[in-house]
Amino acid sequence: MGPDAIAQIYASDVVSGFDIHKPEKLNVLFSRYGDQGASFFQLLRSMGFEQPVARDYYGHYEENHIHTVIHVLDNVVQPAVGADIVFTLDPVDLDANNNFYVRLWDVILFHNEVTGSVNDIDITVPAAPVITVSPSEITDQFPALTAGDELVIMSSAFSEGSGQPQGAVSGTWEYSNWAQIIKETIGYTGTEMVNQTWFDVTSKGQSIPAFYFKGQIDIDYRMALKIDGALLWGKESTNVITDPVTGRRIRTTEGAIPYTRRIGNEQTYVVGAFDVDELMKWIILLTGILRAIISLDYWG
Repeated sequence: MGPDAIAQIYASDVVSGFDIHKPEKLNVLFSRYGDQGASFFQLLRSMGFEQPVARDYYGHYEENHIHTVIHVLDNVVQPAVGADIVFTLDPVDLDANNNFYVRLWDVILFHNEVTGSVNDIDITVPAAPVITVSPSEITDQFPALTAGDELVIMSSAFSEGSGQPQGAVSGTWEYSNWAQIIKETIGYTGTEMVNQTWFDVTSKGQSIPAFYFKGQIDIDYRMALKIDGALLWGKESTNVITDPVTGRRIRTTEGAIPYTRRIGNEQTYVVGAFDVDELMKWIILLTGILRAIISLDYWG
């Protein structure tokens, strides 16, 4: 047994007492960039808009408009006071079989608030019905019409003993979508299972009981990010993209924003001109419309 102290240069097999002190490093893993929006990724799921499907191709049906407007195909000059107005129905108002909504004796409201009754519908050219409207007041004058103008069918007026008008059908629209396969992976070896991590907790208060827990948190984030992106911005695949390994097609789902742009209405505006006052005007207008609808629904 040698001496306890010797005169020698320190080497790797000699440990100083200073080297065994606990390092001054906080055992908390700080989230430098916060949750990077993770709290918003599951918004649709958290609101309860989620349900399972039995197949990767699914859909639903939506009721079509019960009532519709009509459109003018060509420009029409302003007729004389008390005179009829004649215009051609735009093809956008016709289905594949040249059926349309406007019927004989419908009352139409024009842009200058003049109203008139449809007294003739000429279908000599089935794809271009010609509508004739007579003013309700003999002193009224229909306005000039521009191609694409929308006209409102506001009511109808019939004579006594005239019988029933032609029936109308609203029908349904079918909407479908593909389920999108999203994947992520975490890899580790068996020897890692015996390694102890230095960190005990993250700065968000999440305990780290093992090294792989941080990897699981990261995977949840990446999966939520991909799901969020698909449900918001995804476009339904129409291009045939085939995985060369499996030989099967890769499908993508349609998200909420492309769907809304496809079937909804957009309010265009000049950059810098859409201010708070303009927004409030739209809110007040929509509020008034909703109140009117609720009132009509309440009174039957």
